[in-house]
Amino acid sequence: MSSTVSSSSNSRTPHWGLTLGLLGIGCWLMAVCWHEWLCDVLLAANFDCEGGRRWLIRRLGGRLTGEPIGATAQVPFENVLISQIVFTCLWWFSGAAILMRRLRISYSRSLLVWGYQSSLWWLLAGSWTFCHFLALLSGWTSAAVVIGHLPEMWLSFASAGWMTTFVCQFMRWRSPTSVSCSLTTSQTRVPVAVWIAVLAYTLVFGVMNTLLYNNLLIPHGDSAMYEEHLWNLLHGKGFRSFIDKGLFLGEHIQIIHLGLIPVYLIWPSHVLLEWCESLGLALGAIPVYYMAWRQTQCRWRATCLACAYLLYIPMQRLDISIDFKTFRPEAFGIPLLLAALNALDSRRWRAFGLWLFAALMVKEDYALIIGPLGVWIALHEFRAAPAGTPRWRKVWPGLALAAGAVAYLWWAVKIAIPYFKAGREVHYAQYFSQFGKTTNEIVYNLLIHPDWLLRELVTPENTLFAAALCLSLALLPWWSPGRLAVGAPLFAALCLNQIARNTQHHFHAPLVAIIFWAAAHGLHNVQQFAAWWATRRGQTNLITADGARFAVIMTLFASSGFHFWHALSPGGLPFWDTHSAAHWSRKYIPTARAAEFPRVLAEIPADKHVASTDFVHPQFNHHARSYDYSSYRPDVPADVEYLVIDVQGPYSQVRSPADVAEFQKHPDSWDLLPDNTQGYFYVFKRRAAQPHSGGQP
Repeated sequence: MSSTVSSSSNSRTPHWGLTLGLLGIGCWLMAVCWHEWLCDVLLAANFDCEGGRRWLIRRLGGRLTGEPIGATAQVPFENVLISQIVFTCLWWFSGAAILMRRLRISYSRSLLVWGYQSSLWWLLAGSWTFCHFLALLSGWTSAAVVIGHLPEMWLSFASAGWMTTFVCQFMRWRSPTSVSCSLTTSQTRVPVAVWIAVLAYTLVFGVMNTLLYNNLLIPHGDSAMYEEHLWNLLHGKGFRSFIDKGLFLGEHIQIIHLGLIPVYLIWPSHVLLEWCESLGLALGAIPVYYMAWRQTQCRWRATCLACAYLLYIPMQRLDISIDFKTFRPEAFGIPLLLAALNALDSRRWRAFGLWLFAALMVKEDYALIIGPLGVWIALHEFRAAPAGTPRWRKVWPGLALAAGAVAYLWWAVKIAIPYFKAGREVHYAQYFSQFGKTTNEIVYNLLIHPDWLLRELVTPENTLFAAALCLSLALLPWWSPGRLAVGAPLFAALCLNQIARNTQHHFHAPLVAIIFWAAAHGLHNVQQFAAWWATRRGQTNLITADGARFAVIMTLFASSGFHFWHALSPGGLPFWDTHSAAHWSRKYIPTARAAEFPRVLAEIPADKHVASTDFVHPQFNHHARSYDYSSYRPDVPADVEYLVIDVQGPYSQVRSPADVAEFQKHPDSWDLLPDNTQGYFYVFKRRAAQPHSGGQP
């Protein structure tokens, strides 16, 4: 008899009555969940699949009300229940048939084992509706809000456990010796599967970003402005974009993208930056692989975690954010910090220092990671020091690193940035306006009003933020709380930040590296705990036989599930959903607007000064001067010679030349050039040449 069957005989065999009862309850609970998710438009919004929801409602005999905005639905519950029963029978009978042939056991026993094990996960999935109802009934509003925003994560977690159970049964991974994980010299190399995954990620996101740029869908602010930094610096205009008031160092101590200059000299294009960012993020899978390999001594487990990293939505949001900003230098911090942490695990101190220094050049925020990391190193070295040796010699490097990070952050926020900002406060002090107007006032209020701090930290929004970071990895990072705590100060700072309490943008970038560092070590801790539990219980069942295997497969499936619901790439439903703003036809198919824009470029010589609206602004980065013209900057500098309005671009409110504020205020100063773009763009030319000294230096 197979090892799977013999090992399962050590545990109590489930009864048919119990198995059928659990399947029935799980089936009914899942039907209740789906009925609620389909009928409630707010709950359905969590799945980012409005088109799929409408299709499913029609197939279940339901109807939509309140269209076209805020459509709710009425679906017969019996139809949902029947569909759930059919689905349950299909996966139960078919899964049992596969396992019967694989494990060489009777079909009835296979039905019993597979039905019992899988029903537990569907009970967990169906418990969402019970927990949500209980929170509403008890009046616990915060819990109800959190649970009400978790249905797709809840479902992804339970589905990951269900699929992992089946995979482990099928492959008979019931004992640590069933699959060899021993290492040889050749096995220290990164597997081909990881390189293929890295290449696939780079190609997919590189092509997507290129198509977005060609379709004039990448904004200048916080994306293409970084390419202007390189162009202006190389052409004697300073390290700046003309969207800034002065040098960019007055915004952030962020110079990592200057490292792209050698390749930018060969190909001076914003598209180059996009490809470099996608490649950099993808290469983060390599240190993730090595860290997991070092902790588990197993190549395929390390490969699974590396692939989970590439599917991890908070990482992918650094490549294409929810508002389709596609390039930010913060993204380079993830692979750099991961490389530093990998060097730390292998005690390559010189490499650790070099990678950490490079990460610090990404943004001053990384000091909030480096400081706690220094404390962690000091504590770790203190505990690891052999008895009888002077432990202070092991502790002081970590404490020095922590002190240096604090000093650097103070220097950046209080001296360097204000110096380049003409003495003004750092701009992100306004993100913490609930505590004060200046950094000194903010810090003072946080120290003397700890109740304010607690009130801002313990909120449903922050709970959802934490869930988005870790639940999509099946809570694996929580198995290494010490390492995960390194990210606690930055996480707390983001929870206090009024615009950064989610994973939709870029503020959480440093946390991604810490989370996967903790996840890699979490595999080791899971393995140790599982071995202890198996010994204590005298069993080798599905999870306890080799917990690390179960944990890493479930992590991969959980990451894939969350990716399925929210990814903007072809692996996610929003990419294919016709009602989604991320649908491929809206973003990646060449448009008439993009086809007409070369006519505008042909009208404006490269030595002219241009002001333009946001999404065409990137196309003028290489002109003599390129200014932003928007609701944020409604005044046109005196040296501007051409004004370009993207009439049909995203968020445009212009429908005729009379809607252009500058033309309204100074109609005698501008000529509207003949429109040869079929109404997609307006181009204004200043009548009288103005001295160039009137613009920004």
